[in-house]
Amino acid sequence: MPERRCKDDVGHMVENRVVCSMEAAIRPACCFLAARVRERTPDGAGLRRSAILDRSAPVGTEGYGGERLVDGTELAEAWLFTDIESSTRLWQSYPQAMPAAYRLHDEIIRNATDTEHGVVVSVVGDAFQAGFPSVERAVTAAIKAQRRLQTETLPLPESLRVRMAIHAATLEQKVSSLTIQHELGLVLTVAHGEQIVATGAAVSNADVPDGDWQWKELGRHLIRGIQEELSLYQVVARGLRDAFPPLRTRSMHPNNLPAISADSQREDLAEGEIRGHFGRGSRLVTLIDADTERSLRTAVACAWALLPRFPDGAFLIVVEGSLAQAVHSSLGVDASPVPTMDELAARIGRREVLLVVSGMETTDDGVIELAELLARCPLLHVMVAATEPLQSRWEHVVYLPDS
Repeated sequence: MPERRCKDDVGHMVENRVVCSMEAAIRPACCFLAARVRERTPDGAGLRRSAILDRSAPVGTEGYGGERLVDGTELAEAWLFTDIESSTRLWQSYPQAMPAAYRLHDEIIRNATDTEHGVVVSVVGDAFQAGFPSVERAVTAAIKAQRRLQTETLPLPESLRVRMAIHAATLEQKVSSLTIQHELGLVLTVAHGEQIVATGAAVSNADVPDGDWQWKELGRHLIRGIQEELSLYQVVARGLRDAFPPLRTRSMHPNNLPAISADSQREDLAEGEIRGHFGRGSRLVTLIDADTERSLRTAVACAWALLPRFPDGAFLIVVEGSLAQAVHSSLGVDASPVPTMDELAARIGRREVLLVVSGMETTDDGVIELAELLARCPLLHVMVAATEPLQSRWEHVVYLPDS
């Protein structure tokens, strides 16, 4: 993983900008020096700002930094997270123009938050976290910000496309765990620039929208890092773009992968190596670990991460005899009698499919069959979880760390 640090100077950011990971972007304020708490304004409508500055924030000018509410006992009812899509590319492409564009983006997000009685509680890079007294105010702030971002004249040859996500939860959930903010940060990663996405929890905690905006149901989705499916919605409002590609979630690609937990460090290391091998044209990678179950968990976790790359899906294949029969069965085909290799190759053809194979040790002819399948299906990629290499000419081996 790259070193994570934030600069205190805009000029340094231009030269040495280090993009903080999403985990840093969603780091809850309870990990900071002061607690975020909710405090009513005199009119009872919103949150009164009573904040201190996080001096480790990425931008050194006054007003930047992680603001946190103090001197109260309650937290916000709703959360709005935002970040700029493709911001790394923008900083690399327009190093002279981005500081001014970023300052305008900052002012727009803060102004929209303030006018709806919200409070910016954390800023990491271009990622904002803001708390609001209600879901309706969070939605209204998001709409105001998107409208200004789309109409303001920016010092860039292209627009700043900001994605936004809204979530709601009970006070007990926020105080007792990091789940709510963690989930919202992950939801934000599947949205598109200029899109406002909300969770089912936010929708259920909101009153019926007025005539200025409405909910558009996006269905239930599996998001990497969240084991349960989430109901997601899009905010549709006058003057905002309403047509977007499908969300970047697991649910948009066929698969039979189980929800599984793996060691994040091992997963990151393995995923990086697998992406490298696949990117260089390799199509068979074997993950080696003395613990077969551990290598399989890591392989499945990596498959989830790589799933968006394979539009025709990713499938777990557990071999207990014939490789061809196991593949046919996992692809949803009746495999009795045992299919031929011709039938299997025809079934896969030129589909962009990832197979995660376990149990190759149980078949004598499995390696030969797998090599033939790779030769006949040019877009097929395979990950094998094993305790030792297959000794195939197609193979690239990744040795997983012991711990």
